Amino acid sequence: METCWPCRADAVLVKQLFVNLLSNAFKFTRLRPVAHIEIGCSRTADEIVYFVKDDGRASNALCDKLFGSFQRCIA
Repeated sequence: METCWPCRADAVLVKQLFVNLLSNAFKFTRLRPVAHIEIGCSRTADEIVYFVKDDGRASNALCDKLFGSFQRCIA
């Protein structure tokens, strides 16, 4: 994992977000002979983006379930 920039956010929500993302990355790559999971961040002029990338297979319905609680918090 690369070093990422600090952010100001609710630590409990960020921890839960990464627990969910990593759990799903492990779940959907577990059957692959070689799996790739990447954790990182990127920076543009106006924002810092933190991410978890994997080469597993998940559905759009799962993405809605994962991020639904965060959308409620922001909305």
